[in-house]
Amino acid sequence: MPEYAPANDEYIGIPTELPDGLQEIINRRGTLFYLKLHCSCNWRRGDEQSRIVFGRAKEEQIQSEPLLQAYFDVFRRVLATPNAQLLIIGYGFGDEHVNGEIARAIEEAGLRVHIVSPAPQKDIRATLQKDPAGSAIWQRLAGYHQCTVLQLFPGHCTMSLHWRTLKGEFFGET
Repeated sequence: MPEYAPANDEYIGIPTELPDGLQEIINRRGTLFYLKLHCSCNWRRGDEQSRIVFGRAKEEQIQSEPLLQAYFDVFRRVLATPNAQLLIIGYGFGDEHVNGEIARAIEEAGLRVHIVSPAPQKDIRATLQKDPAGSAIWQRLAGYHQCTVLQLFPGHCTMSLHWRTLKGEFFGET
């Protein structure tokens, strides 16, 4: 099977400067943020070099792109908000720089972490045990939901047991 190669018009240009208003958004408090830190693809810089952040040296790759650095700064600042909550969906805890920020926010700001993953808890725990920040994350875990996103939000619009439980833990709603 041939590898997929995006056509030139399928690439998105990465800005070399922060978009207008991004700093104002970063400084907001009490806002719900959705952040995807890396593994995005089909990005190009002005030099027409294809960019994707994955594999080793992600931290250096993020620091080399102003927009991606700004996204990571948003992540860091939001986590540092006192008593914030983080809902993790589909992250396997393989990035020490991300895990370190999560653990720091747990210790310094009382961050509460909720995980939605199809992986059994023991698998995530084993991964975290290999990471310097992993024990801090695991010990202060506020909720774990072993399910897929489709199980969390089934297509037939019925509220799943997973969602009811998560909603109660995360939002304090039943």
